[in-house]
Amino acid sequence: MASALTVGDWVVFDACDDELEPVWLGRVMSNPKWDGQGIKRNNTSRMMSYDNGVKVGKGEVGVFVIWYEQINVMSDDHEYWVSRTETQPIVQHNKYLIPLRFEMHQMLGEKNSVPKLRTSTRSDASRSYLNNTKRIEDWHDKEYGVVWKMDNELRRTALALRIN
Repeated sequence: MASALTVGDWVVFDACDDELEPVWLGRVMSNPKWDGQGIKRNNTSRMMSYDNGVKVGKGEVGVFVIWYEQINVMSDDHEYWVSRTETQPIVQHNKYLIPLRFEMHQMLGEKNSVPKLRTSTRSDASRSYLNNTKRIEDWHDKEYGVVWKMDNELRRTALALRIN
């Protein structure tokens, strides 16, 4: 399923040992290092390692994700906003991906489409990288005021499909 993800798709991951929030909500982001794609399959025979410590083996998939946090983990209303602490997308291993296709319901804020980033064909790659970083920061700033709701049935299904 991870190979079919596109930029802007919603995803849930098994949080493994997180008792307060057993599933993590994220959104697939465009990674300019992956030609603007949100996923990267490891087609090599060696392990691919990323800055956040994630390792993706042969045939496995890395997913470039921005995290969302449940506004009140003690509430039965499953409302989320973009993470206030993890403000940059990170690579996540497909091993923890819960296989669900779904949409979230926007409750508050303006429409804010996930930017599709592309690599630059110009020789100034560092300038392209800075432009893409700025676009992600601008998107995050706008997304900061948006509130999303997860259906109760979706949450129950995600909890039932957890790995452990």
